[in-house]
Amino acid sequence: MRKFLNSIAEWENRYLTVPVILGIAVLLGLLLTLCHCIFLFDVYRDVGNCYATFTRIFAEGGFLEGLNPSLPVMQIAVAGTVSFVTGFEPLRVLIFTGGIFYLLTAFPLYFLQKHFVSPRLAAWGVLAYILAPKVIRFSLTALPEPARNFFLVTAVLAVLLLFDRPTIWKTFLLGAALAGFTLSRSEGIAVSCMILVALAICLFLQTMKSDAWKAAKNALLYPFFAFVFFLLLLTPRLYTNSLQTGYPTPDARLNRYIHRYLTPSVPLRDFSSTPTRHTDLSTVVHRREIPAGKRLSRQLTQFIRGSYEIYLALAVAGLFAGLSASGIRRRFLHDWKPATDLRKHRLEYSFLATVILMHAIVYWPVNPAYRYYTFCVPLLMPLTMTGVDFCWAVLRKYRLEQLLVPAFLILSAAQIHNGFDSILNQEKRHRQAGQWIAERFTPADRKLRILNYNGYVIYWVNGKIVNPYYEGPPLLPEYASEFDVAILEPDDTGRIEILRSRADVTEVETPYGDVVTVFRQVAP
Repeated sequence: MRKFLNSIAEWENRYLTVPVILGIAVLLGLLLTLCHCIFLFDVYRDVGNCYATFTRIFAEGGFLEGLNPSLPVMQIAVAGTVSFVTGFEPLRVLIFTGGIFYLLTAFPLYFLQKHFVSPRLAAWGVLAYILAPKVIRFSLTALPEPARNFFLVTAVLAVLLLFDRPTIWKTFLLGAALAGFTLSRSEGIAVSCMILVALAICLFLQTMKSDAWKAAKNALLYPFFAFVFFLLLLTPRLYTNSLQTGYPTPDARLNRYIHRYLTPSVPLRDFSSTPTRHTDLSTVVHRREIPAGKRLSRQLTQFIRGSYEIYLALAVAGLFAGLSASGIRRRFLHDWKPATDLRKHRLEYSFLATVILMHAIVYWPVNPAYRYYTFCVPLLMPLTMTGVDFCWAVLRKYRLEQLLVPAFLILSAAQIHNGFDSILNQEKRHRQAGQWIAERFTPADRKLRILNYNGYVIYWVNGKIVNPYYEGPPLLPEYASEFDVAILEPDDTGRIEILRSRADVTEVETPYGDVVTVFRQVAP
């Protein structure tokens, strides 16, 4: 067995060079992307209600409406433009767009890791990122996470480059990355501002002892230029949102908080096709009374799940190895040294930890999904690969390398299977139900008008939604009018009972009652 393992190690060192490993990672990522483009026909609720629907609206020529002021628009704009030009189906293009950002993340991630570990370990880290099941799941299902991950990793890389040697072009890279980050996820604006503040503090601390004047200059000059570039690139979005909502924000969901705490004299607007000013439902910032301990537990749980438990455990092992390197060498690994030097890179690792903490602060008032934390997978990858290197050294010390081959094969198979979960376990009846509704009720001369309360089915109906997602008071079913059909989730009993009580609405029997409840508006 040892001879066999030695031959494998020799083959790996000779043929699996850094470019080859990176090439394998990109090819596997491209294969995964194409598989999801071809075989995925189930969508998350947010994708159906928001991202895929508004991509379709954009692709059909409703450019301003497609750039919903209450949504991150990066992937909608890119996919909508491609779909508009090529005529390809919007959801396919949206999935492919997410896949492109997922693949592009490999490049800044590789250079980010090279700040901490060897190029070879950095390349393996890129492959580990590409094969992380939770990254695959939330990058290739038309959600906004892949664009967020790409721009955030690029922004962190730009900050590390500024730590090495500050220049103006690096501030432009940082400003552009933060602008892309802000347009990719709603929390990007808050985290971006905190990153710029953290950059100023770090640049000051970096040279404070040797040259206080230079430290002050760096702390003011470079974050300022980055902020200017950031603001310039966001200006078109801020301007259009200001025209539509009265507030120059990248995401209209911020408007309630600004109105409540900063500008109560500026009224909020309903973003429907017939705008009306209102001050009741939308101006109230509803705080959920959740004990601090429960909030903290929730944040930790979602952080652990989003970081991918196996990779996080290896990152903890890497952190332990780096902090205890001298003791480890003294006791049993005498010729070993950690793959990364925590003391040498103390500032950089502190910044990475701060970025994660920034997100936790932003997510504190809300109930975050664990997909929000998948950015931790690339940010913690230097420590993850340090943990891999440490575990390999321990196995070699105790001559247990033979465990590595079956462990690697089992883990790889499990990761690939887990990564294909969205395809293997998709609910095909959502699509079938939407197509059945479209075929049965769509008029010959116009699009079907839909009162939508079912995000899983709505995209497949391909009609005109009378209550599309916008920030502001929702359209209540008791007051809804001028629709052809209403679609609801079967367990939405409150709205279902309201519609059943209306004299102008009748419930429709469907062969898909387990996934959708359908009502039809009839003449009174």
